[in-house]
Amino acid sequence: MKKINYRLLLFELLFAISLVCVHMPLMPKVINSLGRGAVIFFFFVSSYFYQKTLEKEDYTYLKTIKKCLRLLLIEVVVYALYLAVMPFLVIRYTGITPALFSEFSFTNLMDFFKVYVPNSSFLWFINALIICYLLMPFINKIKVIHNPKFVIVPIVILLLNYVYRAVANVYDLGFFSNRIVTRNFLFTGLPCFLIGIFIKEHIIEKEKFKKFPFWLLCIMCLCLLCFSILESYIHKILGIWPAEFYFSSVVLAAITYIYAIYYPNSKSGEVVEKVFSFRAPLIVYVIHRLFIYLYTLIFVKVDIQNVPVFFLSIISSLFVAFMYKVIYQIIVYTRRKHA
Repeated sequence: MKKINYRLLLFELLFAISLVCVHMPLMPKVINSLGRGAVIFFFFVSSYFYQKTLEKEDYTYLKTIKKCLRLLLIEVVVYALYLAVMPFLVIRYTGITPALFSEFSFTNLMDFFKVYVPNSSFLWFINALIICYLLMPFINKIKVIHNPKFVIVPIVILLLNYVYRAVANVYDLGFFSNRIVTRNFLFTGLPCFLIGIFIKEHIIEKEKFKKFPFWLLCIMCLCLLCFSILESYIHKILGIWPAEFYFSSVVLAAITYIYAIYYPNSKSGEVVEKVFSFRAPLIVYVIHRLFIYLYTLIFVKVDIQNVPVFFLSIISSLFVAFMYKVIYQIIVYTRRKHA
C-alpha cells in the first residue's frame, strides 16, 4: 500500500486554496500576494517525487512520457469542461452570444478560448511541469547540476523574472516576449525544479534542519507572509506589480516543503485524505477558476461580491473533491463486491 505523506497533503491543499486569492478578479493585491508561493511549492513537491521515481530500478523514460500524457489529458479535460460550461454562463449572465455559437469557424473557436474561457492560461504550471519532466532525465546527467554551489544559478534566473516583468511589456524582446517560454518555463518552472533537486539532495537527504520546531515554523511563516505583502508594495513602486511570485513566497514554500518531508504524520492531513482523498489539491487547483467565474457573474451587481465569491469558490471546489472521493469509494466497493 502506498504510504501517504499526510502533512505534505495538507500543505498542498492549503497552497491550492491560496490560489483562489491569486485568481480573484477584485482581490486586493496585498492579499493576492499571499497565494504566490503555491505554484513554487507544487514545483518543489513534483521535483521531489520525480527524483525518487528516477532512482527506482525499474524506471524507464517511457514511464515519464506516460506521466506527461496523463497530465496533458487532465489539462485537456479541464479546458473541455470550461468550453462546455462557459457558453451557458456567458449567455445567461451577460446576454452576449459568443461568435462561435452564431457561426462556427476555426477563428471563432480560437477567439472563444481566448476571450470566453476564463483565462485558460491559469493551468500553465502543468505545461511547464511536463517540459521539466521530459528534460530532467537528460539534465540530471550533467554533473555540475548536483554541485551544491550550482543552486546560485536557478536563484539568479528567478531574479531575472523581476527584470523580465519590468521590461517585457515595454520593449519588444522578440522570442523572449513569449510568456510560455519565459515566465512559465525558463524563469519559473525550470529554476524551481532545479532548486527542488538541490533541496532534496543537499538538505533533506543530509537531514539538515531536521530538528525544526513547529513553533519556529509558524513564526517564520507568519513573517514571510508579512514580507510578501511588503514585497507587493515594493513591486508596485518599481512598476512590476503584481509580480508572478515574491521571494518571501519562495522561501515560505521551501521551508514548509522541507518540514513536511521531515514530519509526514499529521492528523489534519489524515482527515483531508479520508474526506477528500489525496487528489484534493489537484482537484481544487484545476476546478476553482470555474467557480470563481461562475460566482463573479452571479454576484456581479453586489458591491461586496468579493466575499461570497471567495468563500463559495473554495467550498464548491472542496465539494467537488468530496464527490470524487465518494464516487471513487463506490467504484472500489462495486469492484470488490463483484470480484
